[in-house]
Amino acid sequence: MDKFTALQAVLDDPTRSENEKQIARGALQRNRSSEQVLTPDSAAMLQALGKNHLLEISEQAFETYIARFGHAQKVELSRQWSQWVAPTELLQIMRWSEVGYWQSVRDSPETEDVRQHAQAQIRKQGESQ
Repeated sequence: MDKFTALQAVLDDPTRSENEKQIARGALQRNRSSEQVLTPDSAAMLQALGKNHLLEISEQAFETYIARFGHAQKVELSRQWSQWVAPTELLQIMRWSEVGYWQSVRDSPETEDVRQHAQAQIRKQGESQ
């Protein structure tokens, strides 16, 4: 399990204390690759939703947030967010597997941390089958 996935697991675990979650949030913030460059809209989204990393934003929260924006902003926000979270509804419509989706992300990453995250998701999908 890569460090981003492990830290996200701490954040998603309802049995973890708020202190442990705060430590995980801080680690996510510190360990974000210096290569990762957020667009101003993505940075604003993180701030508005009180999140430290795009992978912390659920599909429902993302859809609710972008509903108020125009097409160009939605496209850009979707591009960055979907490097961290598989858009399950879209994958179902397209009849595309999550493994295939993450392989596509891995094969054309914008940054090394995105590639590592995609590779971890591929391994995770392989373990669950």
